[in-house]
Amino acid sequence: MKIKLFSFALCAVFAAGFAMAQDEGQMENAVYIRFKASSSPKTANGSRMATVAKETSLQPLQKEFGLHETMFCMRTLGSPVLERTFLLSFDSTAKADELIRRLQEDKRIELVERLSQTYVFGSPQAAPKAEEGNEGDPLYESSIGSWHYDLIHAEEAWAEHTATPNVKVAIVDNATWGDHPDLGIAPENQHNIVSGQSGSSAPPSEVPQDPNCGNVNNCPSYNWSHGTHTAGLVGAIRNNGIGIASLGSGATLISVSCPGTDPSGLAMTNSYGGVSWAVEHGAKILNLSWGRSGISETERAVIQACVDKGVIIVAAAGNNNYKDFPMYPAYLPGVISVASVNSNRQVSSFSNYGEWVTVASPGGFLINSSGNEATTCVLSTTYCTAQKYSSGGYGLTGQYYDGMYGTSMATPVTTGLCALLLSVDSTLDPYTMRDVLMSSAQAVDPGPGEGRKICSTSGVIDAAAAVRLVEKKRSVAMPSSLQSKQQNYQIAVSWQKPQSENEVDSYEVFVDNKLVSQTEETEFMYDLPATNRLFRIGVRALYKNGDTSLRAGADLYVPALVEMKVSVRPVGCGTIEGVGAYPVNTKLALVAHAVPGCTFSRWMDGNKSLGKDTVLEYTLQTETELEAVFTGSPEVANNPLQTASLLRVYPNPAGNTLTVDGAGVDFYAVEIYTAGGRRVLAQQFAQGMQKMEFELEKLVSGAYIVKVLTANGWQISKITKI
Repeated sequence: MKIKLFSFALCAVFAAGFAMAQDEGQMENAVYIRFKASSSPKTANGSRMATVAKETSLQPLQKEFGLHETMFCMRTLGSPVLERTFLLSFDSTAKADELIRRLQEDKRIELVERLSQTYVFGSPQAAPKAEEGNEGDPLYESSIGSWHYDLIHAEEAWAEHTATPNVKVAIVDNATWGDHPDLGIAPENQHNIVSGQSGSSAPPSEVPQDPNCGNVNNCPSYNWSHGTHTAGLVGAIRNNGIGIASLGSGATLISVSCPGTDPSGLAMTNSYGGVSWAVEHGAKILNLSWGRSGISETERAVIQACVDKGVIIVAAAGNNNYKDFPMYPAYLPGVISVASVNSNRQVSSFSNYGEWVTVASPGGFLINSSGNEATTCVLSTTYCTAQKYSSGGYGLTGQYYDGMYGTSMATPVTTGLCALLLSVDSTLDPYTMRDVLMSSAQAVDPGPGEGRKICSTSGVIDAAAAVRLVEKKRSVAMPSSLQSKQQNYQIAVSWQKPQSENEVDSYEVFVDNKLVSQTEETEFMYDLPATNRLFRIGVRALYKNGDTSLRAGADLYVPALVEMKVSVRPVGCGTIEGVGAYPVNTKLALVAHAVPGCTFSRWMDGNKSLGKDTVLEYTLQTETELEAVFTGSPEVANNPLQTASLLRVYPNPAGNTLTVDGAGVDFYAVEIYTAGGRRVLAQQFAQGMQKMEFELEKLVSGAYIVKVLTANGWQISKITKI
């Protein structure tokens, strides 16, 4: 095996405390409930709704808590877990805690989760005077209509390719006026997730389209234009003689409205149900210009089901001006997270930022000659007539276009580019799309001092460079079937060789977009530097003819881990299957295997006996060390081919690495103890190993005992660490 390791600094993500930050969203009058497989309600063919009154255990709760007549099935792209997960709405918000307690007592239900409101990530702002336009897309040619596309070289990209109708892009938002003349979304592609009706995704009928707010900070009609604004930045029609243009023009738009009950128009209801509906109706790309600081297990499952099926998800990083404070769904495996930059390619003053963010895109503002923000927003389509751009000579009075700023705007600009790229190469999946965007990006200007940055190996999207990269790489086969799994304090990464006539020379392994290894093997073990965070994994193939593929990906979220330890008495009498580091509340099956000469007796937790079966089922809640008690003593075989004395442990004295060499003999476990008897390393190998290196860098200098288990029992060696 030949492996080349690289020194690197990981993209710092966030402190562990941030990961558990309380979600600031207000609780909706709804909960997610997941039924056991044997008890899940049935829905009619083609329907997502199940009747509450037909569920015996829910009937007594219906009147007491005001349960709504039907509940919404969260099914998404064949996920069996989501097929039996429902959104249950109710009226008695004041009794929410009591309702949750009663549902948790229901033996048919295995999970109950609170549902918090989701908020859009857009804000109003002033802008300077617009300039004269041309006849193609008049507003696009103005200073307020095209500065963001000039920044990312859109014209050069359009010269190469345009998006095609077979690429379906969904805008899941508070509401979208799909009948806007610069959008023209087909009625069958418009849906309201709250009413369950298709044909329209516009704001509620009582929202006026021609208000006179005076101040957009207190203008519900303007807020209700959020989804329409993002839709225009994704796929406004080009060269139709009106309005604006977009990178994704030509793609088929799907609009799903998730209107909240908040009259301001900023909140959303059942946004993840909107995601489910969109992908079930053919969306290959999702624009999610919303989020919050928390995420439920059900919502994670919805996004993961989409990513697993190759749906590309682009999500806003948020407008809180937070550093290294992830928002959801942006900070989920396989999702492309987007920060906002101004016209100087500096992270916008309002945008969240940090190493966790995938890419940046223009979302506000223009920088004037003095180096200050001129507060120019991003221009796009709206539901209501222009409010902020309605006066001062902008030429928008009475028109359904206006300026907004935010990561909500930066996100659909990126989504439009994804639609264009997927039209160039329909095989791009969420991970390769992310690789293209990051690998072709322009550098972010960090500004003065330490600056405001995103992931240091990424930057501001570049449409032209991204198109060229896809054209160059689309014929180069990538590694396939990439998988990443947490195993104790490591991530096991594996993949299959590309299907190519050309010969692979080696593979490069990336973690958080940093190169960590070059290997000829199709697997790699990565030591976790931390837990309770997301790891972005990528692998690309290097060919002997000089070609390099795009990266295959398989992100992995590793939760906080606790360790299950088991000591064996007498030492050497057996091995234990199932020890290691796991998330809290993991249900384990510990299995005791006796060596010849020994017989398993019992499991002990201090002075308490836990059972005498060789298999012990145990729910791990905190770091735990049990004891496996055996009787007898290990036998040593006389087979000369399996003599433990052939095994070598070297060098001695040892530096930062120690080699265990079985010299043709399999060994199944290695343990290292201090001279005082404290175990500092324990590793087991289910299929046996014949040679392996162990890192000793973290051990202090001194004497140690090394125990190696073979089929003949334990061999004990003494070493000195220098």
